[in-house]
Amino acid sequence: MCFARCHFPQALEPILHAWKSSPKRATAVLSGLAQQRQATRALQVLTFMAVHMLEVDIFHYNSAMASAEKTGQWQLALRMLQIMQDELVEADHVTYNTIISACGHAQQWQIALSMLDAMEDEAVQPDAISFSAAISACEHQSQWHLALVLLSYMQIDRVQPNHFSYNSAISA
Repeated sequence: MCFARCHFPQALEPILHAWKSSPKRATAVLSGLAQQRQATRALQVLTFMAVHMLEVDIFHYNSAMASAEKTGQWQLALRMLQIMQDELVEADHVTYNTIISACGHAQQWQIALSMLDAMEDEAVQPDAISFSAAISACEHQSQWHLALVLLSYMQIDRVQPNHFSYNSAISA
């Protein structure tokens, strides 16, 4: 039904001024959409913000990406990353962790691993969550040998494995 989809951005216009004076309110809306698993709506909010010249920061993007991660929409998460990069907003470890997790849930282990590599290319230090999400992505596709390699990379990078890392590697 187009009514809800087409009129959603118009429904945001009355709160535009409030968002300009307090961008955290937009973050709260995006976080709420993530909890409700409304990834497409979150992208609409980001687009609305850009069209109305509101500053869209890393917190807005990460909140919107969380909705894509929760719904397994890895392609949408990657699209949001591309928009971030186009707008010169630097991704952080939360951004990449969310995308890696989204790819893992969607059984896209190759893309999850490429995002782990992209972190290092962008000088974003992978943490235990980054590696655990990548190991979990390998686990879902029985890529046990890659899971073990990632576990060893954690030690090389001086990242302390956690129980999620070990459990996913064992289960792979």
